[in-house]
Amino acid sequence: MCRDGEAEIRAAGVGERWRVGGLNVPESVLYDAPREVIPGVWSAIGATAPGTYANSGHNNNLSFVVTDDGVLVVNAGDNYLLAKALHDEIKKITDQPVKYVVLENGQGHAMLGSNYWQAQGATVIAHEDAAKEIEEQSFALLQATQERIKEKAEGTQVVMPDETFEDRMVIELGGAEPGTGHDQVAADGGVTLAGVLELTLIDGFEPDYLDSFSIITCGGRTGIFGACAAAGRLLRGAVNTNRAEYRSTGPM
Repeated sequence: MCRDGEAEIRAAGVGERWRVGGLNVPESVLYDAPREVIPGVWSAIGATAPGTYANSGHNNNLSFVVTDDGVLVVNAGDNYLLAKALHDEIKKITDQPVKYVVLENGQGHAMLGSNYWQAQGATVIAHEDAAKEIEEQSFALLQATQERIKEKAEGTQVVMPDETFEDRMVIELGGAEPGTGHDQVAADGGVTLAGVLELTLIDGFEPDYLDSFSIITCGGRTGIFGACAAAGRLLRGAVNTNRAEYRSTGPM
């Protein structure tokens, strides 16, 4: 039996079954199971507290978008086993492979699970500033994680992103619905906007007058895109503290 806040481990190596008292997903290191927030977009909401042994470092949102071409995950997770637990939940929802994992920043709970995803064949992507953070502080963050969650850090290794970007984000628009019709970045923390936002129309999609597209949702924002390339349509942007939305106003 497990008392509240304690864990019983049935171990046979990396990927064993875990039961953590007081958490919300039996037999998993996830703090909570993924929930569908809009069609095709899911998020496993973490604890609103520092990372601890009890919450297994799941104190941020681990999100993913399911498409016909594969799955895009936002945030790799705090450790190998947490990343695997999220993947186990994804596989209950779809047979599509995870193709991309986007890191919202270089913090440990966003990136330390990257080596799990790379081992599954996914491409890990990060802004160059996040990659610099990972290069400078990842080993110290890994050590802190190992001390905090002990044996739950098994299998976790520092790796660098496979791809980085500097100043351009390309969003494909194939419909008005976030996640299924067009790309959307959903960050639980703060984001910094800069450079060019490129909006590309796909699959013959033509926005109607005043169609709106919620491109980014976030916990806070600094900066703004310097320009918007809108693929033959004039899109007027409205950027506030926690959202970037663009509305079609007609042909360019």
